[in-house]
Amino acid sequence: MKTYTKFGSKFIHIANKTTMSIFKKKFFKWAALSVLAIGLTGGIVAYKMYNKPHRSVADAKASVTMQALQLVTEYETDEAASNAKYLDKVVRVSGEVAENAKNQKGETVITLKGTDMGGVIC
Repeated sequence: MKTYTKFGSKFIHIANKTTMSIFKKKFFKWAALSVLAIGLTGGIVAYKMYNKPHRSVADAKASVTMQALQLVTEYETDEAASNAKYLDKVVRVSGEVAENAKNQKGETVITLKGTDMGGVIC
């Protein structure tokens, strides 16, 4: 009696167990190579995104100049519209300093006075 098994879209004759183990070895070899390729591609993409150069705003010209109180008031009134207006733009903000502190990295962080609800952190 002959034994047949489905391999892909075809039925093939399996003569003995060694022939079946060859197919299993090929399957696991290709599966391992596929997982390795996907993992390597994901690692490369993650590395590139993590080390992506940051945009320097030191030499950029401000597209908008405003007072801190005005900026905070606009965000409190309509956050979505303010995001559309100011997000990804260089905004020059001036105002009265409420706090001068250092963050965890030792960088200076200045908070400008806004409303009672918030201020502008620079």
